[in-house]
Amino acid sequence: MTNGPSSSIEKLAMEAVEEALDLPSSERRAAIEAREDLSEQARSLALQMLGSDGQAIRTGGAGSALPPDEGAPPDLPGYRIQHLLGRGGMGAVWLAERVARDFEHKVAIKVIKPGVLLDTMIERFRRERQILAQLNHPNIAILHDGGETADGFPFIVMEYVQGVTLRDWLAGAQPDLARKIALFRQIADAVEFAHQNLIIHRDLTPGNVLVTDADQAKLIDFGIASLQVEDGESAGGSRFSGFSLTPGYAAPERTQGLASNTLTDIFSLGRILNFMTGTAKQPELAAIAAKASAENPEDRYAGAGELIEDIDRFCNGEPVPAFSSARGYRWRKFVAREKALVGVVSAALVGLVLALSVTIFSYTQAERSRAVAQQRFDDLRELARYQLFDLYDELDNVVGNTAARAALAEQSQGYLEELAAGRSDDPQLQLETALGFLRLAQIQGIPSAPQLGEDEKAIANLGRADELLSALAADGIPGAFTGFGLSKALRARVLLHGKSKPKESAKVAAEARELLDRLSPDQRDWPWYLAQREVRLTMLEIADLALDRDALIDQSDLMLSDMAQWPIDRRDGFEAGLDRARIDYYRAIAEHNRGTMPGYASASLLFQSAEAKYAELERQYPNDPHVLYWRVWNAYVGYATAATMEDYRAADALLSQAIQSNDQLLTIEERDDSLIFLADNLLEAQAEFFSYQGRHAEALQAMNAMIARVSKRNEGNLDAGGASRDMAYSRAILGSIHRRAGNRAQACANFTDAAEEIEALRQADKLPGYIESLEAGLKANIAKCRSGAPTSAMRELS
Repeated sequence: MTNGPSSSIEKLAMEAVEEALDLPSSERRAAIEAREDLSEQARSLALQMLGSDGQAIRTGGAGSALPPDEGAPPDLPGYRIQHLLGRGGMGAVWLAERVARDFEHKVAIKVIKPGVLLDTMIERFRRERQILAQLNHPNIAILHDGGETADGFPFIVMEYVQGVTLRDWLAGAQPDLARKIALFRQIADAVEFAHQNLIIHRDLTPGNVLVTDADQAKLIDFGIASLQVEDGESAGGSRFSGFSLTPGYAAPERTQGLASNTLTDIFSLGRILNFMTGTAKQPELAAIAAKASAENPEDRYAGAGELIEDIDRFCNGEPVPAFSSARGYRWRKFVAREKALVGVVSAALVGLVLALSVTIFSYTQAERSRAVAQQRFDDLRELARYQLFDLYDELDNVVGNTAARAALAEQSQGYLEELAAGRSDDPQLQLETALGFLRLAQIQGIPSAPQLGEDEKAIANLGRADELLSALAADGIPGAFTGFGLSKALRARVLLHGKSKPKESAKVAAEARELLDRLSPDQRDWPWYLAQREVRLTMLEIADLALDRDALIDQSDLMLSDMAQWPIDRRDGFEAGLDRARIDYYRAIAEHNRGTMPGYASASLLFQSAEAKYAELERQYPNDPHVLYWRVWNAYVGYATAATMEDYRAADALLSQAIQSNDQLLTIEERDDSLIFLADNLLEAQAEFFSYQGRHAEALQAMNAMIARVSKRNEGNLDAGGASRDMAYSRAILGSIHRRAGNRAQACANFTDAAEEIEALRQADKLPGYIESLEAGLKANIAKCRSGAPTSAMRELS
């Protein structure tokens, strides 16, 4: 491979091309043809180079071997030259065999003639070795070795690819669309890898992609590749860099002599995609190719990864943003992808609309929300979010909707199960489904809020939610810890009130707190704070029933400090107003539990403060069921404190307020079990109040009616923890009323029945603290009964 006349001709031709590249592309050919200083041979070679597709030398082989060349380089140490694979103005590529002891395999050796090219091109060749050494990727030809021969010939040793060019593969293999896309994805993945290593190919063409018999793409010829230019650095280079421009595949900015960047390769990828799939009549693929090869670099994909994402969306039947963002297009793609799910949810929606039609017709605000939401239904997942969350929240704060929410729960339950089973690989959808089960449980039977008293259904749906949430939490999904904590807080309240299991309730509530604490402060969103709020309310209810004054004060203080951590826009909202009133309520109970006149006086002031807050909330949110519900309880318990202090005027006012608010709720929420329970308690309180005033006949009539209602609720209920607890308390109160009326036999009989009920609760581990506190007084009165003492010798129960 000695330098000679042919080398001089090649050098002159290359220099002519380099000078021509300074001119606009339309003037380059004419400029070379007008060069009288060139021989006809040099001029012809220059014109050939100018029109070349850049494939004069392919690093890595592929293609038929050219005739043997007498200028073959001497065998390099460890390699045996076999024959020529390709040749061009820059040098040649030879097939060689590695003959080292450790292993033998074929390689492609690329050698360049130093005497032919300018020093800048030799340096570019050397840079190729450094570039390729950084690219270890299955779809990029591997660099094995490099250096210079003893005669100063630079060379690199490459992986020998036994395959054909992309163009020949398409012509010979006649692949279907799926094979084409799979191969293009390999090419794009290799480019993305190169870009991540700050390397630009700059000449991506069908000729620089080889395909093996196993349909594996190999990206070759990084000889003109360059490291990305950092901000502030020069992007210039030899004019000869333009020699590599391949018509139809080079980005417009390169023909203008501008610097290359990753978007240059994105343009070429788009042209390759169009070359591979242009006859497939796939408008979405055409749109992807058009976006990638947009004239303006800013309109292209920002990286090969984004292009691959759109290719994957096309393959998965998902909407392709490059093609269209229209709602109808996205809807059609969803229906085609989820035909079974569309049928299930459509049927569920029909049932839901029928069940809710009467209530939604009555409340125009909910109707408007539904109408607005339906306009946004461009796929069924949006529908799921709406019916389980948006619509539920609207109904939750509108009076007269217990029946509507019950219908929503019943119609949605089967739908949720289908939804959860149909897309088990979507963690976000699984999370939404679990939260939907929690919503169903809350309306079915979670105490301390308006609900239907169906605690068995509530427990079942909490179990369904837990099954999903535990798996999601194991995968580290932050929302799963929030949902799991909320589920356990709700379960603890059912165990406390519905099942009368205070110890088990306290254990589950502690588990809820631990789950929420697993999320760091930066992961705590508004749903997390709402879940924390439910845990705090559960802890307060546990302390209330246990007569644990210290816990009531501690949890009230924590609830107040929690609000200081809420998002700023939530600290003066509805939830904050309701919680401040609740804090007064629970602190009042704590003061009442001191059992002293100063404690009762302090409690009375706090109950009055809470009443004022609830009254203001009701003014701001007329007929809100949550405000009315808690106002009833505050007035009811506040009445007991006033009656203990013998402040009958205040007691009468509070009891009247409690009855009025509860009747208001019952008029519009007739199926709400919690309100029915409250009505029973209020009837019991009224009986006691009549008794304190000496109106014994009215007191006994009201109390007997109350016991009859509790007995009926207890009939046929094999797990009537709440009803048994109520019966024990009611028997004790009825005995006290008979004692005040002087009815000794009836008083003693009811005291005895109450003591037996309490013992049964203790044996079942369902005895709450406020009932246990009656036991000492009951035993003392039963002893008086057995001794024959009169009713005047018996004591008040506390």
